[in-house]
Amino acid sequence: MADAFNESYPDGRRARIWSISEHCDKRETGNQTHDLVGAKPEPSDAHQTRSTASTEVHPWQTYGSMNTFCRYVLRTTDVENAQAFYADLFGAHFWRDSIEAQPLPAAAAARGAPSHWLGHVHVADVVGTMLRFVEKGATVVGPRPQGGDAAEVLLRDPFGAMLALSSMGAHNAAGAVAWHLLSTRDETQAFAVYADVFGWRQADVYDLGPQRGRHVSFASDSANQVTGSISNLAQQPHVHPQWLYFFRTAHLEYALSKVREHGGLTLPVAQNGRGDLVAVCDDPQGAAFALYQFRAGAN
Repeated sequence: MADAFNESYPDGRRARIWSISEHCDKRETGNQTHDLVGAKPEPSDAHQTRSTASTEVHPWQTYGSMNTFCRYVLRTTDVENAQAFYADLFGAHFWRDSIEAQPLPAAAAARGAPSHWLGHVHVADVVGTMLRFVEKGATVVGPRPQGGDAAEVLLRDPFGAMLALSSMGAHNAAGAVAWHLLSTRDETQAFAVYADVFGWRQADVYDLGPQRGRHVSFASDSANQVTGSISNLAQQPHVHPQWLYFFRTAHLEYALSKVREHGGLTLPVAQNGRGDLVAVCDDPQGAAFALYQFRAGAN
């Protein structure tokens, strides 16, 4: 089966998808539909293991809205046009206090970083959580908080992906973001770190083969709703460690046509193990994101 993660766009342009700090060299695969990640596969598709072991809860780990993604910030080279693009794609209601656009910081642009989405995880203690992450190999990006009452901090996790910690927990983006995918080189090690820091619980472990990767899906809230997976996809050539956010759409093909109409780039439609459709895109400013259409009758 063709690799959905290593491709050129139909017009020959090279995809920036899966790389925040470097250009990608993708190869052509045509326009067929691929099987992809985003939910556990059916048993006939791949080997999977259901986790039955309980996760030890540390004193700093709380559930409910804590230790879940609460805010998504588009750091972009053109705020006005980016806001117009996503409003046209998803509707004017897309932008809210937990989904916003900001200028790409000059320091990041100077290092060659393209526009990108940055996810924020809601924590009760920003500095304490930061220190636990740093102990496990994360690095602080930008000013390091002084004192114990910081509102947020930007980190590069021990595996190279960017994320932020925030004490400001606006959670009205829950209906907009359908899935969170972390690409790393070692999904087991990465999940162990995130589970220890945030108390995330393992849902399923499944292997989709050498091209589509191994995945650990996780639940991060008290309802045990599975909201994402951690993969080893960064082992693929030119797949950069990063978080990718899948935004919900009711009409995937129409949304893809709108992306292309605005000058964005799209990869072929893919299907996950439960029949939902997804597609990875670059917005017109080069920020990677993905679209997620639930199968008919799914919540």
